[in-house]
Amino acid sequence: MTIQASPRACLFFAFGLAQAAIQARAAEQPRLTRGPYLQALQQDSVIILWETHLPSLGRVRYQLDGGPEIVVNETQPVLAHQVRLDRLPAGSFHLYQVLDGNNALHDNIFRFRTAPPSRSDPVKAVAFGDSGLGSPNQRDVGNLIRSLDPDLLLHMGDLSYTGSLDDVLFSAYPELLAQKAFYPARGNHDMHHDWRAYFPPPNENDDGRASYYSFDWGCAHFVCFDSNSDTLAQGGRQLKWVDEDLARAKTAGSRWLVLYCHEPPFTVGNYGEAPDVVNTQRKTRILIPPLADKHQIDLVISGHDHNYQRSHPVREDAIVDAWQSPEFISPGGTVYIVTGGGGVTLYREDPRADHRFTERFVFAHHAVSLSITPEKLSVEAISPALGRIDAFSIAKEGARPEYRFVRGDADSDGKVNLTDAIGILRHLFLGKSLECSSLSAVVADANASGRVAIDDAMHILNFLFLGGPAPASPFPECGKDTAADGLGCTPNGCR
Repeated sequence: MTIQASPRACLFFAFGLAQAAIQARAAEQPRLTRGPYLQALQQDSVIILWETHLPSLGRVRYQLDGGPEIVVNETQPVLAHQVRLDRLPAGSFHLYQVLDGNNALHDNIFRFRTAPPSRSDPVKAVAFGDSGLGSPNQRDVGNLIRSLDPDLLLHMGDLSYTGSLDDVLFSAYPELLAQKAFYPARGNHDMHHDWRAYFPPPNENDDGRASYYSFDWGCAHFVCFDSNSDTLAQGGRQLKWVDEDLARAKTAGSRWLVLYCHEPPFTVGNYGEAPDVVNTQRKTRILIPPLADKHQIDLVISGHDHNYQRSHPVREDAIVDAWQSPEFISPGGTVYIVTGGGGVTLYREDPRADHRFTERFVFAHHAVSLSITPEKLSVEAISPALGRIDAFSIAKEGARPEYRFVRGDADSDGKVNLTDAIGILRHLFLGKSLECSSLSAVVADANASGRVAIDDAMHILNFLFLGGPAPASPFPECGKDTAADGLGCTPNGCR
């Protein structure tokens, strides 16, 4: 038997279902779909962000370690939440939890520390980039970063290659982002994101954009440069702002200056000599080194090329003090790092690239640890698979070491052999530069005549093959020349 319902009964039934759905939705509690995470963490303030799947009247409950609880409320229900905490004591630990009304949205009590109060305080940061693929390599690098327990997370950009920051950023480092200061640069794969909505900056630049900014942390001043901005041009708004910001930082007494961005000014990887290198790559090469020279920036960090690279110190497009590596004392130039091994497919070294400035290249996933005190900036690149892949330091003070060399060692490999004679002949007759051009009159001057000539090559050949006199002192042991600084010399075997 078939029973047919009347139209009126159907109407009442549908109305009942709709009412039930409305009541069920009203009873459903908002839940977290992102965060919480920290932004613009400074000496006395922080912004806490999170997202819920339903509109929620958000609250943050926080306290100074051991102090009374304080609650900050939002004024209206929203999906994307931003709550700013002000008047926080500098260098202090705080506990916090985000809520919907009186209901906590997570079980964990998170903990953060505000920036230290003094410019003499140390800094512990980790720099990494090109991570956003959700790969096992990204997970391994994330575990490494957690083990380093930094104050600051500096990301070189390309946070997401999938189009979703939730999949490959917020879900990849949830506890880190909830408790550490996170300062990202914008990469070429990040251009479609509303940067301000995700990453409100610690300070405002002159055009109100969130993608370039600066901040202080202890003894260091950091500048995030947007290498993909349409303000990136000679005499452009961003360049002017960064120039003025660096000048202010130096006037205020910042001990160390660190600039970071996505595209590297110097690279010998996939973007070193590729025919399709984009204009932004060329612009960073043109624009950033003059800024670094003008303000004596200590370190420039970039990503984009998926590998690890370290340059010699560079000033005015020339190598300076490279022979001091890996422990520099008052080097005359800026060191440039590429850290693009955060989790995506790695890029190999390009033999066509200009390798003059490159000291170190490593094909490995990794992160870069920065330990900065008023006296020294120490850098260590660490791979989850290989361990430490590079380390160097820069000291601000102390007696500069003197360049040590073996006379006749024209190629600076620490010994005198046939290649040195060949190098001198190539220099004299083919116009090829000697390895240590600024000291060629001393190092390649095998017979100590005061000049480099064909008789220096003959002197070496006579010594090596005919039992003739040895090169003049210092030989065969390392020695020094009190008038020599070795600005253009690269590291060698003579120590």
